[in-house]
Amino acid sequence: MVSCAGDMAIVVGGAGGIGSAICRKLAETGHPVAILDMNEARATEILATLPGQGHFFLRTDVTSEASVDAVFEAVEARGRPSKLVVATGGPLGTPAAPSSIVTVSLDEWTRTLDLNATGTFLCLRKFARLRVANPLPATRILLFSSITGQLGGSMTGPAYPASKAAIVGLARQAALDLAPHDIIVNTIAPGSVATEEFRRFVNADMMKALEARAPLHRIASPEDIANVACFLLSEDCSYIAGATIDVNGGALMR
Repeated sequence: MVSCAGDMAIVVGGAGGIGSAICRKLAETGHPVAILDMNEARATEILATLPGQGHFFLRTDVTSEASVDAVFEAVEARGRPSKLVVATGGPLGTPAAPSSIVTVSLDEWTRTLDLNATGTFLCLRKFARLRVANPLPATRILLFSSITGQLGGSMTGPAYPASKAAIVGLARQAALDLAPHDIIVNTIAPGSVATEEFRRFVNADMMKALEARAPLHRIASPEDIANVACFLLSEDCSYIAGATIDVNGGALMR
């Protein structure tokens, strides 16, 4: 796989389970990584484990246009990144008593859409502005949806799947708008992933039930997702654009 080693990559949500796995995979293939997140303590731990040089963390509130713009300008000053991953996600709700379309509060709806949909849009837009103004070869953008964006979320309530479905439409429009600039945009839609966050979200019985229903009899590891992500960020991915790649172990066959 052609990795474009040396090209800087931004990973928004890089302190999370999926985001941190992507950071490690990118670092292993020679990319300096900028971790953008709110969790400085966790990001600092991850930075200490990354091979190679040039990695750094910047605290970023993706729900704030001013924060996103300032942080992306700061990253640009340090290395002109050609890769963007936006792997934000949450809040998932309460699996034991998820809200419904009848009971969901406007506050839950707004907080979730602000983080997942608007936050993704702000990061995507700022990065696109930078790379259209100052093009770089092999520029790639990867966004994160979810299987819940297609099926709904029996444990999440309506806000989370709605926010993740919105990302698919955003990515397709961005792919159309940015294709003339040789910028490739795609989306990954994971199923259940065994991150620390997900293990806190479900109890042991729920986890066993999810594994039993899965066609491959397990749920994904963060590395399963990172492997696909790094292909989509590579030069080998030169003719896939505007796609949503389902990485769910065949769960949509059920």
